[in-house]
Amino acid sequence: MNYETVIFPINNLDQLSADYILYDIVGLNESDEDYDSNIQYIIKNLSYKLKHPVTSITREEKPLLVVRNEENITSRVPDDITVKRGIRVCFRQIAESLKLDFINYDDSTKAIILRFLQFDLQTELNKNPDLWQPGSGDAFFNNEPNETIGNVSIHNGFFVRVTELPEGDLGLPLM
Repeated sequence: MNYETVIFPINNLDQLSADYILYDIVGLNESDEDYDSNIQYIIKNLSYKLKHPVTSITREEKPLLVVRNEENITSRVPDDITVKRGIRVCFRQIAESLKLDFINYDDSTKAIILRFLQFDLQTELNKNPDLWQPGSGDAFFNNEPNETIGNVSIHNGFFVRVTELPEGDLGLPLM
């Protein structure tokens, strides 16, 4: 089986901008053994409910929820959510908002940019009727098989992840 990686740089990052609202995530204890899995649960659960990506960052050792500043999204952010072990966490919007610069980013904003670009890319690929994906995070495959041997069809597939390239640019390696 052959594997190839082709890297496509994203050339229009200077044309992208986005504003995000930050929320304190209140009720999680970093020393709790479920802390990281609870953060991941919040991200996955809210992304699914809002049908839009959310992520978290840490500032001054406090977790913050990051949500795109669009009324149709922020109006649906719940006041609270129950995570593992029945812990109830609250989301409190803070006054600070965040405007992303897709060219001049730092480590904390890079994570946000990668998350949101990946979500948008995934959304667009899922709209393509010529592709199918067995599960979230899995490879995409062509609907038409590349080859059929007996009753087995072999489909070409690919993974795509938004990645920081060595020069500091962002790109799409297709594997």
